[in-house]
Amino acid sequence: MTAGRESVVVVGVDGSPASVDALVHGFGGADARGGWVEVVTAWSWPGRSAKATELGRAHEGRRHALAIQAAAVTKARRRYLGPCRLTAVIVEGDPATVLAHAGRGAACLVIGKCIDDSPLDASDSTRERCLALATGPVVVVPERLDLDERSA
Repeated sequence: MTAGRESVVVVGVDGSPASVDALVHGFGGADARGGWVEVVTAWSWPGRSAKATELGRAHEGRRHALAIQAAAVTKARRRYLGPCRLTAVIVEGDPATVLAHAGRGAACLVIGKCIDDSPLDASDSTRERCLALATGPVVVVPERLDLDERSA
């Protein structure tokens, strides 16, 4: 493991209810280790030239990722009553690659599984690709069914 990351729990957040559930789980895991959560949100943009309109889209994509991440952290903090030490990371790139890289040397990588994830599409899912690319433990947290608490 990379020095100093043994107590880090990396959690992938994409704004889905399952990623909020993963974040709550990650808070508990980090708390139990005396560590912290590294919240990672990947984003991408279609163009890579220096045109002003494409750069504007890139900035908009990053702002959107920041908003998604902030909302997920707020929801998870409402549900997890223990300490919530965290760092937030926004990275441009393919989500599975970004998460697998972020999880290197960490205690574990935590990702969510949405209720409506079809087993037929699993080979192309970010979750399945993370499992294939990760070099350490990966925890897959299923989305909770009690939707009443989600609106809180």
